[in-house]
Amino acid sequence: MIRKNLNPSQIRPENDLNYDAGIKKKRPHLKNQWAVSKPRFIFASALLLFVVLSLGTIDYHQNEENKQVATDPETDSQPSHKTEMTRREAEITSTEMTSREAEINSQKVHSKLHNYNQSKNTVGSHEPLLSYLLSSMLNEDNGELLPEGSILDCGAQYGEQGAHYAVSSPNRKVISMDPSPQLVQHMKETWGSLENFEIRQGGLGGEVGTAKPRDGTFGMDMDAEFPVYTLDSMYFDKQEKLAFAHLDLEGMEFDALQGGLKTIRANKPVFTVELRVHKTEKTKQLLDLIDGEGYDTYVIDEPCGWPQMDMRNVLCIPRNKSGAFGRSNAFGLLLMMEGLKRVTSGDIAQVILPCCALGGECCPGDDIDGENCCTEKLVLDWYGKNNGSYRIPPAVLGFKQARQEFLRQQWRLRQRQKAQ
Repeated sequence: MIRKNLNPSQIRPENDLNYDAGIKKKRPHLKNQWAVSKPRFIFASALLLFVVLSLGTIDYHQNEENKQVATDPETDSQPSHKTEMTRREAEITSTEMTSREAEINSQKVHSKLHNYNQSKNTVGSHEPLLSYLLSSMLNEDNGELLPEGSILDCGAQYGEQGAHYAVSSPNRKVISMDPSPQLVQHMKETWGSLENFEIRQGGLGGEVGTAKPRDGTFGMDMDAEFPVYTLDSMYFDKQEKLAFAHLDLEGMEFDALQGGLKTIRANKPVFTVELRVHKTEKTKQLLDLIDGEGYDTYVIDEPCGWPQMDMRNVLCIPRNKSGAFGRSNAFGLLLMMEGLKRVTSGDIAQVILPCCALGGECCPGDDIDGENCCTEKLVLDWYGKNNGSYRIPPAVLGFKQARQEFLRQQWRLRQRQKAQ
C-alpha cells in the first residue's frame, strides 16, 4: 500500500504498545530493546569479521596457487609476465657477469704474456715480428682479412702464441696442439683459464694415425707415441671451418698441407709454415704446392729456430685476400720496413741470407745440416763484413741476439717510465 499525505502521528509503529495507550512521553522501552539487540549486534559484527577474514584467506591461497602454476614446470599454464621478466633479467645479469669475468681473465693473461721478467711464457722474446704481426692482424680484423672459423696453433710448445691468439681474437675458438704430454700439461696449467682456448696432445701429418718423436727436441720419451691428425680430419670431415693456422712442424709442413687440401680449398684460410730456406729441394716443393693452391707467400725476415739462422716463417695469403691485406696497418708497416718480403720458390734463397747457401761463406763444406752451416756466429761475422751491401737490423739476424735486443728495448722502456 502506498501511503500519501499522512501525518506522522497517524502512522502506527508496529508492536508499539505505548502508542495504543496514547502515551506521549519518551519511550523508555528503547533501553530494553537495546539490551535485547546488543547480543545480536555483537553476533553480526563477529559474523562480518569472519566473512572478511575468510575472503582474505581465500585470496591468499589463490595467490599462492597462481605462483605455483607460474613456476611449476609440469603445468601447462604459462608463467606470468612479471615472472618471465624477472627470469630474463636474471639471465642477462648472469651473462653480463660471465662476460665481465672472461674479460678480466683475458686482461690478466695478456699481462702475463707481456711480463718480460719471466722467460718461457712471454710473446715477442722469440720471433717478435711474427708474434706482433699476427696478433695485430687478429686485433684489426673486421672480417676482411680472415674467413669465418677457428684458429690452430700446431707445434705450440709452451703455448704462448696460441694464448696470444685467444686473447687477441676472443670471439674465435683457438686450438693449441703439441706432441709432448709435458708441454700440454704446462699449457693447461698456464693458459687453461681462457674460455676460447682448447689444448690437445698431438701432431699434424698426411694421414691419421700415431707417431713417435724423431729426436729429443720433442720433449718426451723416444718410445712414446702421440696421436697424428690431418687438417681434413679436424676440419673438413667434421664440417668445421678453419680461419688461420700457425704450423711449426719440424719439417713436416708439406705432409700436413697434403693432408689438408680439402680444408684449404673449401675455407681458404690464412696460414704460416716454417722452412729451412737453403734446403732448396724441400723449400721449392713446399712453396710450389702453396702457390698452386692460389696463395702468395711472404717471408717474415727473422730467425725462427736454432741453430741454423736461415729458418723462417712464411705467411701464406690467398690471392683473393691481397687487397684486404693491403689495407692492414700491421701488414703494411712490416712490408714497408722490409721485415716482410714477397718471395717465391725461385728467389727466396737470394732474399734470405745468401751466404748460407751450401758451400757459401756461412755454410762451408758439403753438409747443409752440418754444425758449421749457417750458425749465428758465422752469420753475424758475415754481416759485419758486408753490411754496406746487405742492410738489415742486426737484431733480426741472430736468434739469441734478437732476444737480447728485444729484452734490452723492454728494459729501456721500463726505465723511461720510472724516470718521469
